[in-house]
Amino acid sequence: MITIDIYSQAVSPKINYVFDFILGGVENIVYSVTDDYDLFLSSDADVLINYSDIILPSTINIPYSNYFESKQFSDFHSELIFVDQAINFDFIAAIFYLLNRVEEYSSTDLDEHGRYSSASSFLHNKNLLHKPIVDIWLQEFYKIIATFYSIELKIVDQFNVVSTVDIDHIFAFKAKGIINKLGSTARDILTANIQKLKDRAAPHDPFDTYAFIQECHEMNGLDCRYFILTSERTQYDRSLSPDNPEFLKVIDALAANNEIGIHPSYNSYKDVELITSQKQRLEKIIDRKITTSRQHFLRMKLPDTYDYLIKSGITTDYSMGYPDVLGFRAGTSRAYNWYDVAGDKVTDLVVQPFALMDVTLRRVSKGDPSVAFRIAKSIIGDIKAVNGTFSLIWHNSSFYSTEGWPGWDKLYAEILTYAKSHIS
Repeated sequence: MITIDIYSQAVSPKINYVFDFILGGVENIVYSVTDDYDLFLSSDADVLINYSDIILPSTINIPYSNYFESKQFSDFHSELIFVDQAINFDFIAAIFYLLNRVEEYSSTDLDEHGRYSSASSFLHNKNLLHKPIVDIWLQEFYKIIATFYSIELKIVDQFNVVSTVDIDHIFAFKAKGIINKLGSTARDILTANIQKLKDRAAPHDPFDTYAFIQECHEMNGLDCRYFILTSERTQYDRSLSPDNPEFLKVIDALAANNEIGIHPSYNSYKDVELITSQKQRLEKIIDRKITTSRQHFLRMKLPDTYDYLIKSGITTDYSMGYPDVLGFRAGTSRAYNWYDVAGDKVTDLVVQPFALMDVTLRRVSKGDPSVAFRIAKSIIGDIKAVNGTFSLIWHNSSFYSTEGWPGWDKLYAEILTYAKSHIS
């Protein structure tokens, strides 16, 4: 077992949290963090890391930026460089800042749905949103340790795939109320949408893609996690009522063989009671506890929304990503524990970021499945290179040719198969 001693000129739960995140992925080490300078100087550990504003000989030196005291974040570099026994910037502070989205807490730069704008982020301004930059730093840091001390680190993390499906609409047409049907049909007549009128009369609903989705996962030996919108109808929540027999039938079938999570409704991001009531309603339907969640419209106000999820009993959230760009909102593909900055403590809420969502992929590929596949392969390759997690969002509605998804059923199957082929 390799021993690592870390000297930090200040020790705090935040700093311990970051070193746990960094070194928790290494199997053959034990490590400790101390602010006792004399104790550190007398250490006989295999690896010595100095996190302070002084340079010590025969150690790996990380510059201490005082971020954890000042709470003023300055900057970071895209590449971790080790020269003259020193790393070029305080990547400990940068990791904490990025993982916990501190820049979002007081931001007023929001889109039309009240969501934090990706264009406001540090990673966007450095043109790094498309790269798992935190994961890249981890890989570089492991190499620095291994090379400087001529040791071999056994990395626990391996490339894996987390496939998720959001169900915003159980069906496109089936089981809708008479008033809804009459209004929608009238609109299609007025706009001369002949294909849509034909689809309404077809025996198979175009959003009833559950068997196909299941087949894609079974064929590749992948689990699928479904997030179910369980809300009465509002402007942005347009699924069937959770009391509708057809809603219950579909959810019961999905719950028989898959993990089911809550898809809290449009306004839930600022309402703990709404999250809790919808969670309890879905739990009653599937007759088991629900611990996973993804926000509808990816609507979050951080850190408040995560505090509400924790209070409602959610232990894993899958909302960490942007609706308008592909890539890595928190700089990482890896799951990590959320840090409660106000309470200054690590929480039990696990955040699983996603890198790719169907709606965004269609927009950036201009709807071309072949272009979309190349983009997806590139993202998968970047994540594979850092032994990360490829997490994707799809919707059961994202196969409907009439609404702009021709050929995306084949694309979905190809992405899953390609991702699965990269698992060792």
